Amino acid sequence: MLRSVGRLQNDSYVQLCAELIEHAQVFEQSSFADEVGAAIQLPPNAMRILVKWGFQRERARLELCGAALTARADTLQPLYQGSFSHFADKYGSPWYSSHRVDLHNELKLLATEDGAGGKPVKINLASKVVDIDPVTATIKLSDGTSHTADLAIAASGIHTTFLSLILPPDQDITPVSTGTSAFRFLIPTSDLLPNDEIVHFMKEPGIKIFVGEGSKRLVWYPCRGGEVQNFVGIHPDEQKRLEDFHANSSREYLLETYKEFNPILLRVMEKAKVVKLWPLLHRPPLRTWHTGKLLFIGDAAHPMLPHQGQAGAQAIEDACALGLLLEGIGPADVSVRLKLYEKVRMGRTGAVQIFSRFGQDQADRVKQEVEQIEGWKGAVPANQGEFHDWNFAWDVYNECQRVLSENDLGVEKEKDK
Repeated sequence: MLRSVGRLQNDSYVQLCAELIEHAQVFEQSSFADEVGAAIQLPPNAMRILVKWGFQRERARLELCGAALTARADTLQPLYQGSFSHFADKYGSPWYSSHRVDLHNELKLLATEDGAGGKPVKINLASKVVDIDPVTATIKLSDGTSHTADLAIAASGIHTTFLSLILPPDQDITPVSTGTSAFRFLIPTSDLLPNDEIVHFMKEPGIKIFVGEGSKRLVWYPCRGGEVQNFVGIHPDEQKRLEDFHANSSREYLLETYKEFNPILLRVMEKAKVVKLWPLLHRPPLRTWHTGKLLFIGDAAHPMLPHQGQAGAQAIEDACALGLLLEGIGPADVSVRLKLYEKVRMGRTGAVQIFSRFGQDQADRVKQEVEQIEGWKGAVPANQGEFHDWNFAWDVYNECQRVLSENDLGVEKEKDK
């Protein structure tokens, strides 16, 4: 059941668990009436979890990412080429990409249908949470109604207004600009097929990164079973903007920003019809994610920049760990288990947050950043292969079992209660 509670990883809702295993509700402030979005990466560390949950790859129209290419944006000269054909054997799953709406719909189906493992979750739409009492796990909605449970889980995004409930007043939680933004746009594959020069880059499904001067780069990969091509254009942007995943931009601004890129890439960008602009903001790791009966997960707890493609994967790991650590317990045990949850997740996500500030081809900048962290232990990935090992090999099931065993709370012990 708690596994189902964690599946619907949206940016603007509070999940409410009533009597833990027996009941779960989602309170979502939107109405799901106009869902839009770009694509999202589902790397092996996320896919292993999704498959165990019963996620249907074909139904969700996932696209296999079988290779990677990093190339100069002006000459298209390759800087790195790698095959991911060994990922299933090495990491337990291939790497996939998905349209966000397709991913969300599949997770919503798994959480609400009978027979998917656990009791169906109730989703309350157009239910904006305006206040939370962390002592009683009571949430108040904008319509004046209140709901109380054993645990309230906030997945309310980087701009959540509730973090002051759990943090000391001296910790600044204001997201700061990285000086960069990201264009996001989708192009139907059929719009690109007539051009042989462009088709050349779509022969092998995978991720392509074209690197320009400074922080300029264009990331390109397919989704929706190859029917749609997804693009992310990261570039310098010193204007102060609030993070808004759906803020509109223009094709003209996109082309002007990348005017020095290769003409083939410009011809691709000319096909973009709707361009969004996403300011990239950073917030340092938090000291805690919970107080009393209130827990923050996902971007509310650990917002990620897109450079490692791990934001969605880390939210899925959160949900999985929470389900594993809360399974089979009663309300009196919640406090202890939330501390174990932080023990499992905070070190992992804190490191990924730092790594995600830079691309996998920028290991020197990652190393410089990590060296400034007091108490850092362990090696820092030095190349794309080592980043893959660090990101993908970590196993949330093993880590949860290890922490439970260390505290004499293993699965076998729980069954004896």
